[in-house]
Amino acid sequence: GNDPFNENALNAAKLTGIYDFYGYKTATLQTSTKSYTVREGDALGGSDWIVSEITDTSITITLGEKTKSYTLG
Repeated sequence: GNDPFNENALNAAKLTGIYDFYGYKTATLQTSTKSYTVREGDALGGSDWIVSEITDTSITITLGEKTKSYTLG
């Protein structure tokens, strides 16, 4: 199987939306094969990457010492 969360897939991923419902934020991250809507604290699509922060314009995911951030636009 092809790991949808390998480094190359994550490098090519795009943040396509951030939604704020009464202070409760969710974000949508699009990889080459699938779209994931997540909240802070969620594991990204069953991987070990964890959504550590969602702001008004960005999302940050972490895996141990690794961190990746995505910004809208």
